[in-house]
Amino acid sequence: MSAREPRAFNGRQLAGTIWLLVALWTLAVGASATWGVRLLRDTMVDAAVHDARNSFNKDVLYRKWAASHGGVYVPVTATTQPNPHLADVAERDLVTPSGRRLTLMNPAYMTRQIHELESKASGTQGHITSLKPIRAENAPDAIWYAKHHEVSKYFSVTNHFRTPVVVVMNKAKFDALPPEYKDILLATARDTEEWSGSLYSQVSAALLASLKKGGMTVVDADEAAFRKAVEPVYAKHAEKFGAQLKAISEIK
Repeated sequence: MSAREPRAFNGRQLAGTIWLLVALWTLAVGASATWGVRLLRDTMVDAAVHDARNSFNKDVLYRKWAASHGGVYVPVTATTQPNPHLADVAERDLVTPSGRRLTLMNPAYMTRQIHELESKASGTQGHITSLKPIRAENAPDAIWYAKHHEVSKYFSVTNHFRTPVVVVMNKAKFDALPPEYKDILLATARDTEEWSGSLYSQVSAALLASLKKGGMTVVDADEAAFRKAVEPVYAKHAEKFGAQLKAISEIK
């Protein structure tokens, strides 16, 4: 009985096997990494949703507490002025026997101030939306992208708010540039200002049309009447803020 002859070494077959194993290993590592990233993302989303729900529940609780007491009285300060939307409340403003001025803070006003403090302290953003928005941020783009139109039926066009587009550069770097480069930057900034203003107007007009198409009742406010109503305010503060008011008027 003769012995079986040994197989000849097949280097190409061995190399193919090695590459197959490498490919399978790479695929396994990639699948594991993808699964890990997805698991991490889902965990982060779940944690964010959990925190958001806790924050919402907290807001609801202290709003209910404030509402159950008819609001709270707080000292009048530079950052806490009497709420103009409570002007019809007979006891909105009080003066203590010692002469301390107090003003009534309703739950919405209180919540907004807490959100502003929280934003400065931790960067956490909070926002409350009324079924009848009345704050100055009610520009067409703000209404549309915040989805206010999904809960509000009315929108007043007052044209007293526009999202600013500011071109900013480090002053030391700008001052160190050659004069011809400064001229180029300033000219480009002016062109950008005109372009962004035109683009904003086009976008606002398109979004306003979409709001109307979506069923919102759009009311064009009587701007002349508003300007006339605030003339006494300009006159009262002209001595202190005259230069700034003039500069703002010239920019407009």
